[in-house]
Amino acid sequence: MGSLFQMKVLRFDLFLLNLINPLTPMKDRFPRAAMVLAAILFLFAFRFLEAEPWRDIDPSEFALTESEIDPGFGAEILFSETKYRQSASNSYGLSESIDHYMRFRVYNELGVSQLADWKLVYDSDAGNIINIKGRTVKPAGGIYELSNVHVFDTELVRDGQTEISAKSFAFPNVEPGDIVELQYSIKNNEVDWMPVLRFQERLPARRIFKRIKPFEYPGFGSKISRFNFPEADLSSTERGYYVFEKLNIGAFVDEPYSFPDNSLIPSIILYYFDSRSTSNTKPEKYWSELAKEMYKEGKKSFKPNKDIQDLAGELTKGLSSDWNKLIALYNYCENELVNLRYSRGVITEKAREKIKEKGKPQDTLSRGNGWPDEVTGLFGALAKAAGFEPRWAAMHNGRFVRFQAWMVLDFVMRLRYVAIDIDGETRYFRPGNPFLPCGDVEWFAADGVVLQAAPKDGQLELATLPDAGYSVQDRSLVGTIDEMGALKGKVSIIYKGYTGLDMKERLSMMEGLEEREEFFTDKLKKLMPQARFDDFTMKNRGSHILPLIITYDVEIPDYADVTSKRLYFQPFVFGKGAQDVFISEKRNSPLLFNYPSTTNDIITIQLPDGFELEEGSAPRPFEMPGFGEYKTTLKASRSGKVIYERSFRQDLHSLPVKSYPVVKSIFYQLNIRDQHALGFKRVEAE
Repeated sequence: MGSLFQMKVLRFDLFLLNLINPLTPMKDRFPRAAMVLAAILFLFAFRFLEAEPWRDIDPSEFALTESEIDPGFGAEILFSETKYRQSASNSYGLSESIDHYMRFRVYNELGVSQLADWKLVYDSDAGNIINIKGRTVKPAGGIYELSNVHVFDTELVRDGQTEISAKSFAFPNVEPGDIVELQYSIKNNEVDWMPVLRFQERLPARRIFKRIKPFEYPGFGSKISRFNFPEADLSSTERGYYVFEKLNIGAFVDEPYSFPDNSLIPSIILYYFDSRSTSNTKPEKYWSELAKEMYKEGKKSFKPNKDIQDLAGELTKGLSSDWNKLIALYNYCENELVNLRYSRGVITEKAREKIKEKGKPQDTLSRGNGWPDEVTGLFGALAKAAGFEPRWAAMHNGRFVRFQAWMVLDFVMRLRYVAIDIDGETRYFRPGNPFLPCGDVEWFAADGVVLQAAPKDGQLELATLPDAGYSVQDRSLVGTIDEMGALKGKVSIIYKGYTGLDMKERLSMMEGLEEREEFFTDKLKKLMPQARFDDFTMKNRGSHILPLIITYDVEIPDYADVTSKRLYFQPFVFGKGAQDVFISEKRNSPLLFNYPSTTNDIITIQLPDGFELEEGSAPRPFEMPGFGEYKTTLKASRSGKVIYERSFRQDLHSLPVKSYPVVKSIFYQLNIRDQHALGFKRVEAE
């Protein structure tokens, strides 16, 4: 992919060729005289844009001996400054530039390692990183500059729609006592419509300063929203920029089972809206007006044309049950339409980019494809044609941020479902997710609030998660252990409910069986590095009805400890090598388990001839009122067959920080039980 500069040059070159081509009509050679000068000025300004000169370093910065914010860290950020500009013009469309300047102080060898491998992450589909400058400054005055030849391009993620790339490098000749500086710019040929600027890094920071300037364009308004960012920290605007500063910020530390980053990290979010839409900031009025807007939108978009009416009649012909009719319409939208969000291998990325989201159900039907909201909208129109009364419903995405009552922000309620009353209750439908069963709600939407379209007095309502019986993972292993202690077997995993929905969606973003096998192999290798995995199969990966089933062969050398008279092994194979989940003695943030779930395991292992159970039994059951339940059973026959069954029901969902000691203790006890070993003695043949 060419850089943004190359694309601008190409556009400008075509303009100049058209200008000087003698075959070009005179009236087309000079469409706008000013365009020539503007294009030349833009080209040269962009080509020769450079980072600012290095700033002077105060000698007192070299006198710092440790981080006063987080003394356990070996390095800290002395300052981090960001200048974020978005612009819109008729000539060049939407674009943005983000300039960064950072200064670090290195205190010890730990700090050296923390700066050893640095990555600057960016979206290579949108633009590029330019003008990377880095340097290491010694206390005695020596300076070592980062060379461009030591900056490497790395692709981190590719999911079929977005390439997440990085510029990787190591700062030169870093030692304890040094100061390290970094400058770079990101130039994008499109804008992020909802950029998030965070005020917390992986290192403690003495000062984080950010300026952000939204673009101005008729019909668009912009707002700034703060998350975990007190009102007092907001500065007044400066030359069109919103200015923010935060001082003495501790390092962000990843903690298992945490809330979304936007619910934890001090952040500001810039977002755009239709300037003609509601601007009321009182929650009751705001949501009531938004519900009214959705009601009007639904009345218009769900109005079926003749093609939609004919299709609805054909799909529901002979069906007497309302629920069966809805299933038939839902299945059509999920199975017969190409969902552009999940169309990898069906439609090329280039062709997909040309398909604009029109939003009209008749357009989606005639094209035979659509983006998720378009697919869901067509379902609403089909339901209307079949005699139902569909209406839009908005839900929040809990993966982005946890909803709170003060959030009068439409972007936190962007998930669109179709609400239909059936058999005395309201059910929600979203065929725009091709893995979501009819009438179910995604877990990150079910744990929050829902806003149904209404002509007046629309209000937020609570949504509820299903219990642990909905999301079930059934695992089984049938295998043997030989005289050398090697385990060989066949594994089967059945994913149901949200466990299946999550896994299907993740697999859909991968290209081919080889990449999917690599994904599972990498996960399994983290637990058992010496194991070998082969012969993967994946069934029902694209079905929203049937559970996902994955099977594979496994071989683990030296799984059992074998002596001349004894054999010992861990019957819970799936927990081999697992570490305690919660290690830290303290917890900074609340706990969040995505959804309640149940895991059932059946492990059948045939031992070598001549061994019988000498000692050991199944771990004791572990009842956790309000948290879940853990139980196991063990059967060992004289023929050497061992059958170990384990069931773990987790009712946990959202818990405050004060619950951490209890949760930590529970998971510690679970891990102890899962590492339980059995002993067998060799019996001489009679």
